[in-house]
Amino acid sequence: MSHELNFTELKNDFIEKYTKNFLPVVSQVKKKRKTVNIILIIMCALALVALLVLAFYKDNIVKAVSLALAVIFAFASYKLLNVFKEKARDEIMQNYVKTLDAVAWRWGKYPEKMLIKRACLVNYFENATIFNTFFGTHNSIDWEAIECNFKNKITIFEGLIIRIKLNTNSDVHTVIRLDNANFAATRPTLRPINADEFGVDKKYHVYSEDSNVARAHIQEGFIEQLEVLAKSFNLPFVAAAFCKGDLLIAFKNKKQLFDMYPVLKDKPQAFEQFSDFFKDVVAIGQLIDFYKDKK
Repeated sequence: MSHELNFTELKNDFIEKYTKNFLPVVSQVKKKRKTVNIILIIMCALALVALLVLAFYKDNIVKAVSLALAVIFAFASYKLLNVFKEKARDEIMQNYVKTLDAVAWRWGKYPEKMLIKRACLVNYFENATIFNTFFGTHNSIDWEAIECNFKNKITIFEGLIIRIKLNTNSDVHTVIRLDNANFAATRPTLRPINADEFGVDKKYHVYSEDSNVARAHIQEGFIEQLEVLAKSFNLPFVAAAFCKGDLLIAFKNKKQLFDMYPVLKDKPQAFEQFSDFFKDVVAIGQLIDFYKDKK
């Protein structure tokens, strides 16, 4: 699905849409939460009564029934709470992206995990867990922001991956990382390139299948654009890769971008996290414009 972004309109309309359209949805979710809380209190009270009966009655049948009821009420409370949390999250996020006017959202699904694995942004991983995924289109270029966790037996990477579909004709693979990686076993065609050739700070390690194409990938100003994006998200840069016509960028993050607790509790962080992501979307658009202007 294509979502044409008009950043000027977004900037002018965001606060108004947030206040008039989004906050009423949050208020409705809060009312539902109060109803759920009342039901939870009743079920917990019934579970407690069942446990008291279990403790004071000696009849085996009564004890068996009491134990069964306590377990049922406890499980039902747990299930109700989790279902509410999922529905509240979905309702809040689906309506939040409407304030951005041109961004879509989904939870827990990302069909192209293998692309991330092939890109060599991080070390090899077996298991991938996907959280929030935001996606849209700016200046005829599709982009995605994917919150994820990659593991083997331990966590390999936890954070955010930005994917920009540059739609270039080149299949040449280029990687920029902060660590000194060894691709001999996984991607033997990726060879280290002297970063000085590209005017890139020595803290970055560059690998590519073709040094001439890598020069086209890492254009003047590209590293500065990465640093602007990292500053916007306020996250440490890990790696970037040009792979299969796409640009992928990884940032480390120990927590998800959005926390529903401040939203439902009227905490100041509620507005901050939503307004911050609006700025992040603008920064993604600026990076896309950088490449469009270089073509």
